[in-house]
This record gives sequence, C-alpha cells and structure tokens, in this order.
Amino acid sequence: MRTRVPRSRSAIKRAVERTTRRLEALRGPGAACERFRYDAIPLVQAALAAGLAWFLAHDLVGQTAPIFAPIGALLILSNAPGRRTSRVLAATLGAVIGIAVGDLLVSAIGAGSIQVAVVALLAMSVTAMLGASPAVVTNAGIAAVLIATVQPPHGFYSPAAARRLVDVLIGGATSLAVLVLLPAHTLSSTRRAATALFAELSATLDEVASALERRDEEAAERALEHARHLDSFVGRLREESDLAHEAVLLAPIDRQRRLLLNRYRAAAPKLELAVRNVRVLARAAVRAVEIEPSTGAQLSDAVRHVASAVPAVAAEIEVGSREGAASRELVEAAHRASAVAEGGTSVAGGALVAQVRSTAVDLLQAGGLERAAAVERVRLHGADEHGRHGSNQ
Repeated sequence: MRTRVPRSRSAIKRAVERTTRRLEALRGPGAACERFRYDAIPLVQAALAAGLAWFLAHDLVGQTAPIFAPIGALLILSNAPGRRTSRVLAATLGAVIGIAVGDLLVSAIGAGSIQVAVVALLAMSVTAMLGASPAVVTNAGIAAVLIATVQPPHGFYSPAAARRLVDVLIGGATSLAVLVLLPAHTLSSTRRAATALFAELSATLDEVASALERRDEEAAERALEHARHLDSFVGRLREESDLAHEAVLLAPIDRQRRLLLNRYRAAAPKLELAVRNVRVLARAAVRAVEIEPSTGAQLSDAVRHVASAVPAVAAEIEVGSREGAASRELVEAAHRASAVAEGGTSVAGGALVAQVRSTAVDLLQAGGLERAAAVERVRLHGADEHGRHGSNQ
C-alpha cells in the first residue's frame, strides 16, 4: 500500500528543496564564472562604447570635456534590455529629449534640489506623453538630472547645450556601432540556451516516466514542479534566437550558420508547445499515480521514448535532418501510447496517452516536419497499432 504524503507538507518540502538548489547554484567559483561568461560581452560592449565615444567626441570632433558622450553610451546600453537595435535607438532618443528639456528648464528656473525634481519630472513626463517606452523615459530623466547637477547651462541656447546634444548623439552612434561589430547574442548564445532547454526537458520527462514506473507520488510532484519551470528555458531560447537573428541582419554571417540559426528560430515556438504539453503530461501523471492502481509499463515506456527523442531532436536541428533517431523514438512513443489506448484505459491513463501523442507531434515539428506530416505520422502509427491489435484477437 502506498504511503500518501500530506499535500501541504509535500509542498513545503519542495519549496525548501528549490530554495536550497538555487542558493547552491549561486555559490562557488563555477557559478560565478558562469554568470560572468554570460555577462562578459555586454560588459565589454559598454566599456568599448564609452571609450570610443570619448575618443570620437574629444579627439576627432574636438570637444573640450565631452563627458556626455561616454555617459550617454553607458546609459543607452544599460537601458536597452537585450541590446535590440530599436531599443538602443529609443534609449538614445530618451537621452536627447532629457538633455534638451533639461537645458531649457535649468536655463529658465536655475539649479537646486527643487529644480532637480522639477526637471526630472518634466523631462520624463514629456517622453511619457509621447508614448515612449520605460527605457526612453528613464534615459530622459537621467539626462535631465545630469544637466541640472553636473553641467548646468548659462543662458538659453548656450553653445554648451549644443555640444551636449552632439555628445549624446555620438554616444548613441557608438553604442549602435559596437552592437554591430561585437554582438552579444550570437549563434553560440542561442546554442547554449537550446542545450539548457533540451537537457531540462529530457530530464523532466525521465522523471515523469520514473514516477509512473514506481508509483511514486512525491516523484511525480517533483516532476510537475520541474515541468512548471521549463517556460523560463524556452523563453530564453526564443529571446536569444530573436536577438541573434537581429545581429545577423546587422552583421551578416556565413550561409550555414544563418540556416542553423533559422532552424532554431523555427523550432522555438514548437518547443514552447512541447513544454506546455509536458507540463500537462506531468500533471496527468500526478493524478494517475494518486488515483489509479496501475497505468501499465507501456505508458511509462512511451514517456521514456519521448525523453530519449529530445536530445535527438537537438542533433537533428543542428544537422538539418528530419528522418533520424528523433523521428524513430517519437513514432515508437506514439506506437506504445496507442497500444494503451486501444487496450482500454482509464480517464487518467487516457490523458497521459493524449499528451504523449501531442508532445510527439510538437517535437516532430521542432525537428523540421510540417504539422500535417507530423500529425499524420503519429496518427498512422496509432492506426497500425490498432490493426495489429485487432489481428491478434
């Protein structure tokens, strides 16, 4: 007889385990190195943009003390999440608006604590009324505050005001050039995101299969918890592949790498669907373990075949193949799930069968098949199994 764990105690235990894992992940040189590796290129981008902006403004343009050029470059990059080109341009616009408004207001009302608050509020209000994004609004406020505190103008339309606008525009142009010449989001970052997703997805499916085999309610709950966190991995893949695609448009790479990046971009929405179905599958596994005396070995085997197919899908995306090991594993998973359905199963078992088949369709699409072909492949193998089942009776 299975021992049932009170749901509240089980939830508390899982929360403690998750917190412990996260704290352990933050400790140690390995975690620090991993975090630095992810942030290294954006840090180098910002540093190069600041230095180059000063060089252009000071040594080429001839500005005496162009502090707004490097400051503008740093502000623009720091307020352009993901480093998208459109966000860099928007952040540059915000800085320009902030400097223009700050110069006019400080010239009119002077400098001081109250004036700083008024200048920041009005600069951000102007950009907000123009329908600007939070990045643009923030940059406008920061630029206006710098005008009011660091280099307040003397009189309307002073030469200093024009020089500051030139400095910020140089900072924005430098930031954009650095993004093109040293992209932070490339094929390698997309690959890393995909590798992490495939590893987590395969491990979660293995957990579901093991929980079904052992009739382990706690293991099924853990698998469901892990399935709920897969969204962050697929979200990271979608973001990285989109940003890498933009980088390719700005700085073209060779044809083979472009094709591979396009395959990852095409696979990302299909993998998102697969993640959703795996989450429903994990939930169905919890219910099956709770209320069913047995789900049979065929179902856990089917889930394990889907788990085995995940790394094969990754390999097929890399090489551009559609008929490799992934297809065979997914077809076998559909085959076994169909056998369970044709043999008669409970509502909980039927939910597992449906999710195995749906996940198989999603992963076949991620590997490059069109939806109609993927559905037909899964459906045909269900029909084949039905024929074999009937001939054996």
